[in-house]
Amino acid sequence: MDMMFLRCILVLTVIPSMTTSVNTKEPLHLIGLYPFTGPWPAGETIHAVSEMAIDHINANQSVLPDYELTLITGDSAVSTLVCYH
Repeated sequence: MDMMFLRCILVLTVIPSMTTSVNTKEPLHLIGLYPFTGPWPAGETIHAVSEMAIDHINANQSVLPDYELTLITGDSAVSTLVCYH
């Protein structure tokens, strides 16, 4: 195998383990399906407010002190069919 390829694999496997030992909070992933496209594309606004709320919760040590909230977003396209599949 190419030595450069092996070095890249080593770096990619070492970095996540180094960062997880520093952060003692458990990640808590939230999923937000927002209407970014479709007949009512208000997803950008709703997404921004969701991110603000998550930032406030993560900054407040009295709310979910053992968790770090993250947001995973998707486009619902204002369609229940997209949301369910």
